Parts: sequence; structure tokens; C-alpha cells
Amino acid sequence: VVGGTGYAAGSLGAPAPADGVIALSEGSSGASEADAAGGGSAPALGAPGTMSSTDERLSIYPPGGSWRTVFSASGLSDATTRAKAWTFDAASVFSAATAEAAARTLGVAGSATQSYGSWLVGSQDGTAPSVTLQPDGWASLSYYDPTRDPYSCLKEADAVAGATGPTCATQDPGPAPQGADAAAQMRQLLASLGIEATVEVETTAYDVPEEGAPRMTSVTAYQVLDGQRTGVTWSATLLGSGPQSFYGPMAPLVDLGEYDVVSESTAVARLNDPRFGASGGIIPLAAADTRGGAEVATSSDDPASTTVPAEPSDAPTVPASLPAGSDIPWPVTQVTLTEARLGLAVQWLPEGQVVLLPAYELGDGEGGTWSVVAVADDGLNFAAE
Repeated sequence: VVGGTGYAAGSLGAPAPADGVIALSEGSSGASEADAAGGGSAPALGAPGTMSSTDERLSIYPPGGSWRTVFSASGLSDATTRAKAWTFDAASVFSAATAEAAARTLGVAGSATQSYGSWLVGSQDGTAPSVTLQPDGWASLSYYDPTRDPYSCLKEADAVAGATGPTCATQDPGPAPQGADAAAQMRQLLASLGIEATVEVETTAYDVPEEGAPRMTSVTAYQVLDGQRTGVTWSATLLGSGPQSFYGPMAPLVDLGEYDVVSESTAVARLNDPRFGASGGIIPLAAADTRGGAEVATSSDDPASTTVPAEPSDAPTVPASLPAGSDIPWPVTQVTLTEARLGLAVQWLPEGQVVLLPAYELGDGEGGTWSVVAVADDGLNFAAE
């Protein structure tokens, strides 16, 4: 695959690149929106992805494999504030009419029928175009035309040879849009589907190597709210003949009003509270981490203080016995947080609703980040289901 990338702000977009996603999911390894599109359990567009840092001192795991971490604040504010929260109104758009209107926009003929709780228009066996509206917290819409998929549809020669599957309806739809043109088509597609959102759009163009296969462009639109990417995305594959696939939420955002928000220092204290826990971000390796009996390099910039990893031995070894009366190793990582950013994070609620909650991203000044919900206790319901 030969490709190139492009970037364009949305037509309603921010004048400067938006802040990154804050992810509240437990045990996340960062917040890569590119991995978020359509991914995650609980169909979470905006679910956390892989860490983006290239710093070799960073790890997604605590030192020594320990999950015991104690957080403290340094230089952070004790001032409280208020911030808005939002929810997605899936009930207002989950209907046969919505599915049929989207299908018309995407060129799929037919009436909507119920299929495993979803509304389906078009092919039920995957051999022709179809549109599906799902009964989830933001009414996810998916569209796919297998007859125009340059990676999976059958060319005429394949069909003659006896291969089975969707046959390519269009052998050469012409060059796919790229860069700003692809971004403009994506924004137009969102508008045609009735999706109102401020977005930043990123595109990647591909040349499919199989003879006769059309070129394609992958496009992702990232929702921006209050100058931050929320973690909500819409994705599409564009060919010269138009969209070949699409996925994203149809539900409109509804303002839930303002909530009391805890201070930055209280947010750090919450990371020590089992009711909140630490939504793990990128965690710097501690100095003199020991794993598997071999010491690894410390984070010191002084070469003389760096511990060289032990050379592996051909002779089999086992850990040394613990002497009687020894203290039991119980490693605890101490993290001092010095940076805080208040923003929004996607959260799936127990009954399936999706909300955008005020949340803090907290940093240690060395690339390590953690996140925690910022809504004050009196705005949270701690009752077990």
C-alpha cells in the first residue's frame, strides 16, 4: 500500500488545532484518536488507543509490573469551578425513518427492517450495499458496499475462475479525492446525513496494488467541543465514485447543564480513591527498575549513573530464596503531578447512555499522564446497580 496523509480543520472548526482526547477508560494506554475510530468494547468511538510518545523512557506499565501507585500534587490549584456536560440523544434518532433517510443519502435502496435489534436497509447477506442503525448510546450508523471494496470484491477474472463473493460493480471509479478535497467531501457527507458537529478532518490516501483496483482515501472526522477533541469520531472510505463505507454516531448532542467541578489538587487525590482509580496514561519508567533479575537503564542523563542490563547467562537460574524474617517486597510507585488540564471525556453509563463529562488530564511534567472525572461528588450517583 502506498499512501499519503493530509489534514484540514472542519468548516465550523477551531482556528487552531484542538487539544487532544481525555480518556477515562480504566487501564488505558493513552488517547490515540486514530485508534479510536470504531474501536473498543461498548462500541466506543473514542476509546483509548496506544501511547503516542516516542520517548524510550516511557512505558504503559508501572515499574516492575506494579499496579500500586500513590499520587501527590505539587503546585496545582485548590480552586473549584463549574463546567458543562453533554449527552447523546439516541432515542430521538433511532428509527426506521432515520435509517431510510441515511440509506437514500448513501445510495442504498429499500425499506428499513428490524435485524437483531437494529434497523437495516439493503442487503442482509453481505453481498450488496447495506446501512445499519444500531440501538446503542449514540445511534451508530454503519454503511458498507462490498461490491466497491477494492480489497475484497471480485474482479471479472476471479469470478470466471470460480471464486465466489461480491463482484466489483465498478472497476475504475477514477482517482479518489485526497487532502482538502477529501475533507470537504467528508464534511458534506456529515451535513447530508444531518450530523451537526464541529470537526477536524484527517485523510490518508491509498493506492491498492491489485491490477484494476481503484484508489481509495480513508477519512476520519474528529468532533471538537470547546477547543478539545472529545474522542467522538466519524470515519469513511472515499472512492472516485463517492463513499464506499461510513461509520459514526447519528445522535445529536444535548446540553446537560453545568456541574460543580473539583479542584486540580482534589483531582489528584481522587487518583488515590478506589471509587475513581487511576485511568492510566503514559507512565515514565522509574530509575533502577528491575525486571527478570536484570537491571535496566535508569532515566538519569548521567552515563556514569546508568545501570547496564545484565548479560544473559547460558546457565539456567532461579530467583534467590527469600531469607527468613525479610520484609516482603511490596513496591509502590510514587508519582508527583504538576500539570492539569480540564476538558471533556466520553463515558458510557451502566444503562448504555453516552455522556461527555468534565474530566482532568493530569501530568507529571515528564510525559506521564493520568485522567480522572472532574464532576464533584454531589453530582455523581455512587449507588451500585
